[in-house]
Amino acid sequence: MEFSIWEIEAWIGFTLAASVMQAVRTAGQKPLTLHMDAVGATLVRYLFGLPFVLIYVTSLLKYFDVSFPTLNTEFWLSSIAAGLFQIAGTVCLVYLFSLRNFAVGTTYSKSEVFLTALVALIVFGEIIPIMGWVAITISVVGVLIINAARTKAAGMSSFESYWNKAAAVGLSTGLCMAFSSLFIRKSGLSLGLDNALLSAATTLTAMVTMQAAGLLAYLGIRDRAQIVSIMRNWKPCLFVGLTSVTGSALWFTAFTLQQVSYVKALGLVEMVLVILITTFFFKEHISRKEIAGMALVTLGIILLLTLA
Repeated sequence: MEFSIWEIEAWIGFTLAASVMQAVRTAGQKPLTLHMDAVGATLVRYLFGLPFVLIYVTSLLKYFDVSFPTLNTEFWLSSIAAGLFQIAGTVCLVYLFSLRNFAVGTTYSKSEVFLTALVALIVFGEIIPIMGWVAITISVVGVLIINAARTKAAGMSSFESYWNKAAAVGLSTGLCMAFSSLFIRKSGLSLGLDNALLSAATTLTAMVTMQAAGLLAYLGIRDRAQIVSIMRNWKPCLFVGLTSVTGSALWFTAFTLQQVSYVKALGLVEMVLVILITTFFFKEHISRKEIAGMALVTLGIILLLTLA
């Protein structure tokens, strides 16, 4: 499988757009926890995103004038694994919203970038050069400094506040998302297509269909009240579904074009964007630690882009 030079370089744009869309989707998903539990809020992503996925993949097939790809065993196994890990990671992330130490949990969830690199090396055999590890480490340290500054501002500075239930859930989120992202890349590449958009869209279609069906069946048996709550709040759910699918399509395409570790590291630019927005648009004070953290994240990303 060979991608064009344009596609290979486009992973940067896809990643940056995905980071923005992820922030929007998370903001839209958080209020849903007032009306449903973590599993119900997770189902919203897939159930309301499925129609948009089908429209997207159908549009691609018509645009490129091709038929739906033939799906092999490796594709199905990788897609199922990616879907299960993504569900688990999303449930953990949504559950973080209900915990008091959300800031601490979020800090630990950012370990996803480093965990992705480790899992990619140990489980998937992906080789990352030394300078790649340096770039990833610099960026992750920068994010930890930013989150540490915010955590301290929130009045949480004791050792106990950094190792608790929220921390464990945050680490679980990062690990699940790391496995999910790597299996997504494996699934898309298993198709052997030279079209990254179609490869990613095929994986997305299979995953969202299975995830929506599986979680809907689960709640139908265990907690039908969640389904009723979802339908009553269909407007915000529709927004979450659309933004979720848009973000996933962008992430999946970037994963297909570039090593997941690099994509995840570049995605940390989201932290810098959030701080800049709150500083210049909402006039919130920015601390020296946050400035130092932003500088490290930016340095790591610049170094990463010189290697990719």
